[in-house]
Amino acid sequence: MVPANRIGHGNGLTGAQLRVIQKCGTLVVFVPFVLFFLGEKWRWDLFWAFFCLLGAALFVFHAERA
Repeated sequence: MVPANRIGHGNGLTGAQLRVIQKCGTLVVFVPFVLFFLGEKWRWDLFWAFFCLLGAALFVFHAERA
């Protein structure tokens, strides 16, 4: 992860942006794994967690343009 952070930070991304990207990637991989491979049932908290991270991504990347 350290080389990826160095590359991302060197190309103009902030620490907050890198962290939000990492969390979104984790959620995109982890939720299908939990649902399909571990056989857990769908819960609404997964849905809301996705939208909270989506909102975080929008705020972090939108602030860069303002």
